[in-house]
Amino acid sequence: MNKEKRWVLLFLLILGIGIGGYMLLCYSVNPLGYFTNQKGLDYFDNEDFARKIKATYLYEHRGEVEGVTVGGSKSGSVDPSIMQELTGLSYYNFYMNVGNFADYLRYITFFVEQCDIKEVTLVLGNFETEGYDQTYKGNAYDVPAILSGSLYERVTEPLGYLMTDLNTVIDRWKQNRTYNILNADCIYDGMRNRRSVVLRHKRKAEKIAQRSVLLKKDKQLAELFSQKASSQTAREPNLEALKQIRDLCQAHDVNFRVIVSASFLLDKARYECDEFYDYFEQIVRICGEVWDFSDYNPINMNPYNYYDRSHCTREVSELVMRTALQEGFEGYEGFGQLLTPDNVHEAMQCRKAQYEALKEEYDATGDIVFETMEDDSYIPWATEWSTPGMEKSAAIMAALEK
Repeated sequence: MNKEKRWVLLFLLILGIGIGGYMLLCYSVNPLGYFTNQKGLDYFDNEDFARKIKATYLYEHRGEVEGVTVGGSKSGSVDPSIMQELTGLSYYNFYMNVGNFADYLRYITFFVEQCDIKEVTLVLGNFETEGYDQTYKGNAYDVPAILSGSLYERVTEPLGYLMTDLNTVIDRWKQNRTYNILNADCIYDGMRNRRSVVLRHKRKAEKIAQRSVLLKKDKQLAELFSQKASSQTAREPNLEALKQIRDLCQAHDVNFRVIVSASFLLDKARYECDEFYDYFEQIVRICGEVWDFSDYNPINMNPYNYYDRSHCTREVSELVMRTALQEGFEGYEGFGQLLTPDNVHEAMQCRKAQYEALKEEYDATGDIVFETMEDDSYIPWATEWSTPGMEKSAAIMAALEK
């Protein structure tokens, strides 16, 4: 009997060592990026857990971070240092891939109730009309346990990520062998790192415009002028979430603003249609006022202001924020309009007329004439990309010196 007990204990010991070793491997390789915070890293590159990593940072630095920019990937180019200059508050960029109103409500509630945030700037990109949550893109990010406040969930959550399947661990280990941390985002400011794109633009601006911005031009123009977006049905739940965000911020004396970011002409195929104009009017009536930079202005007709179809440069985002927030700033004529319940209907009618004029051009020629780098609508890119957060990262600074 004693011999059998010893064999059982030996088996359990070997099993425990094996499980412990595998957990250590998962923690070391960190295949899903889940343990970035626990490992004390100050940069991250995994999109799936960016929400968790950044939410944890804000929670652990509550009181230090006073304002937060929330939005989809388009808002990733909003520089927190510029926001701090314009608002006087220490700011953080909480952009998330596949921005959606379900997550905006979820995370803004967390920031307001748990992180002592004083100001929220919600940056809408494509008006998030394609779906209420991220599942319209096929993604289903787990809600971090830190948001629930449940002790049980916060204790048990890491266990699942310590037992990631072996193929994922191996694939991630191979990636890490050649991983360039200069392409990672910094935890300190949350801003999206597009340093490599900036460097490519410096050498091959025309190639970026043709391959990344205009590559599917014919298809996207056809979708825009056939009003493909009219089939979208997520507008009502989005509006309800926006009302809840507004009421939440009012109840906690948190300043809340909505800014609609610059939007390249081709990206409008994702949302522009007759139904959209009424939707936009309702957004403005809920918020009271909204700065809009998404219409058919020259900057949005210039592919060289974008690094792909959907995302504008940091320089354009700075122009957006200075126009909206800096008193006396002249900006670019025709770029940016403050919409209120009093003028929004007229503005939407003007926008619809702009759309119809472009549609006539497209129907007649099969194409649209875009702006160029020689036009004054081109906002020159910086020749180098860095963020304030990168200066705090010893690992990134060391890599820059190589």
